[in-house]
Amino acid sequence: MRSKVGGIALLLVAFMLLVPNFGLFDIHSIGDSFSTLWPLFLILWGLDGVISGFRRRRKGLRVFPLMLILLGGVLLLDFLGIASFSSWIIPGVLVLLGVSLLFGRRPRGRISIIRDGDWGEEMWGSTHEGGRHRTSTIKSKIGDLFVGGPNWPLRDSFIEQKIGSIRMDLSETPIPEGETVLEVECKMGDVDVRLPEGLAVSIEAHCKIGSVTLFDRSSNGSGALFYQSEGYQDAERKVRLLIEVKIGDLNVQRV
Repeated sequence: MRSKVGGIALLLVAFMLLVPNFGLFDIHSIGDSFSTLWPLFLILWGLDGVISGFRRRRKGLRVFPLMLILLGGVLLLDFLGIASFSSWIIPGVLVLLGVSLLFGRRPRGRISIIRDGDWGEEMWGSTHEGGRHRTSTIKSKIGDLFVGGPNWPLRDSFIEQKIGSIRMDLSETPIPEGETVLEVECKMGDVDVRLPEGLAVSIEAHCKIGSVTLFDRSSNGSGALFYQSEGYQDAERKVRLLIEVKIGDLNVQRV
C-alpha cells in the first residue's frame, strides 16, 4: 500500500510540474503550481488513512483521516478561487464531527505494545503515602495512541491526546501493588479502555460532546459516569481511572 501511495505522490508532483505548461487554473509558474496545489497531498494522506483503516478491518469513520481530507479540500477550493476558506471550513468541520459522532465506531483489537506516542518527561508528581513518587507523561498530538500490553511498566501516568484516538488495554498488563492512578484526556476523538476481569477499579468518566459507555451503563450527549468496584479500598492491587473526552466517544469494558 505504501508503494502505491508513493507512486500517486510522484504522479501529483509530475502533475504540478506540468500544470504551468498548459496554463490550467490560471497557474503560469512551477512556484505558483506548488503553492496552489499542495493541499492535494493532504487529501492523499487522508485517503491513505481511510483505506488503511478498512484494510485492517477497523470499520467505521476515522476522525483524523477525514479531517485531513476536509482540510485539504477546503484549502484547495480556497487557493483555486472557487470558494473562500472561511465560508467552508466551519460548516465542514461541524458536519464532519456530527457524522463521526453519529456513525463512527470504536476501535477494536488486541493491543500488545505502546505505539504512535512519545514518552514525555518523567516528572515527580503528587504525594502518595507520605512520599513522592514517579509519574509518567505520555502525549500525542495527532493520530492513534496505543497504550498497554504485557510489556508496559504500569505506574501513575498522565495520558493526553489532542486529535485522534486513545486505545488502552490492561488485560495483560502486570498490575503493581497499591493504587495506580491513570489520568486520561482526549481533546477530540475516541477513547477505548479494556480492563481485565477481577481488577479493582475506580472510574470517573466525563464526556462533553459525545457518548460514555461504562460497562453496562451509557450516557449520550454529555455527562459523567462513576464506578467503583466493591471492596476497592481494601484491594491489594487497584487502578483509578480519571478520563475526560472533550468531543468523541468514551467506552470502558472488561475483557
